[in-house]
Amino acid sequence: MALHKEDGFTLVETIVAFVIMSAVAVMLYRGLSSGMRVSKLADRAEAALMVAQARLAAVGIETPMQAGTQAGRDGDIAWEIAMRPYASGDGAERSAFWATVTVFWSEPRAARPRSIQLTTLKLGRTQ
Repeated sequence: MALHKEDGFTLVETIVAFVIMSAVAVMLYRGLSSGMRVSKLADRAEAALMVAQARLAAVGIETPMQAGTQAGRDGDIAWEIAMRPYASGDGAERSAFWATVTVFWSEPRAARPRSIQLTTLKLGRTQ
């Protein structure tokens, strides 16, 4: 009587294949979920940067050029504009200010708020 070897996989081979597939699925899930989290962080940082650029561009147009600070909120993003006079070393009279815009926002599960700061020299009209 001839013994016939049956084709197919043993139970051990099948279990090992499922364990390997499960490990690969977990690694893919972690990679995709961390990629989505980083994408959301980048989107929030980009929105904050756009608020900072808009506030900096408004200095001298919507925001008067005078020494001091102003603060406000755009949705869940807080901003602060600090203006200080520009002092040139040559003693010439200029109407110029250093404008610094700081934008703050919070991230879920973050220990402290994040911030972006932009500074520029704004020139005004001389009388």
